[in-house]
Amino acid sequence: MVKYESALYGEVQKPGLGPLHTEFDANGNAYTSFFVSSEVVKWNIKDLKVLDRVPTYYSVGHLWFRAAIAENHLVNTWLLTIRLPRIVTCLQVLNCHRVHSF
Repeated sequence: MVKYESALYGEVQKPGLGPLHTEFDANGNAYTSFFVSSEVVKWNIKDLKVLDRVPTYYSVGHLWFRAAIAENHLVNTWLLTIRLPRIVTCLQVLNCHRVHSF
């Protein structure tokens, strides 16, 4: 049996309350949904520092990455925050401060 302390790489300081789901991008960042504090937090997986946080204005559930490709290159990457059955919010990963609800 492996002890928790021996397998632990580190911990993110003050990430949020109630972590639920994490998605990763190709740049070494992670995006974690926090159900209790109602936000998505972007953090670096190497240095474990919080880079950005975006409020969702509802208790967020799962996350899902979607990308748009035009002329063989990536033009936009979106992170969908999902709380079933009805709420889906799109956060543009390249500019996390633009939030669109539908």
